[in-house]
Amino acid sequence: MPIRRTALRLPVLLLALVWSVACATPEEEPAPFEQVEEGGDDPFIDEEEAETIPDPDPEQEMTDPGAPLLATATSEDYGEYLTDGDGRALYVSAVDPPGESRCTDACLQQWPIVSLDDGRELGEGVDEELVGSIVRDDLPDDSFEQVTYRDKPLHYHIQDELPEQVTGQGEDDNWFLISPDGVEIRD
Repeated sequence: MPIRRTALRLPVLLLALVWSVACATPEEEPAPFEQVEEGGDDPFIDEEEAETIPDPDPEQEMTDPGAPLLATATSEDYGEYLTDGDGRALYVSAVDPPGESRCTDACLQQWPIVSLDDGRELGEGVDEELVGSIVRDDLPDDSFEQVTYRDKPLHYHIQDELPEQVTGQGEDDNWFLISPDGVEIRD
């Protein structure tokens, strides 16, 4: 009666298997996602690789991707002037020759360039015929195209943090807002 013994062993083996599976310790669940605090180590980024990731450009962070590249704003003091898509005032330097910028190195810390962003529309009041660009190969990260308006390179003023601020107007008797006609707005 070897068949009978096998028939009895099968249910016992199945019961033992079920029991061992049920009593086994469960696998550890993955730890919940934790936000890495600023300045902390991120376990998912190789530190050497992280050094090659460029810092975000503050101008790109501010600008809404759907906003126009150039727009206009109006103030009681200065009339209508050019802005970026977020309403930040744009300036030109009175000492720049057409199609060239003399603002380099330390100057760029105070007066960052307006860089070209393909595919962006122009706002109402901006003359498409006056919009151009120059290649800036004097900047630390390869070359950038700086937006020009009537051949005048456009800059931000670092202290203009909010739309319609014009803290750079007339600074050093050199920096001025620019009108939609491409003319420096002097006080």
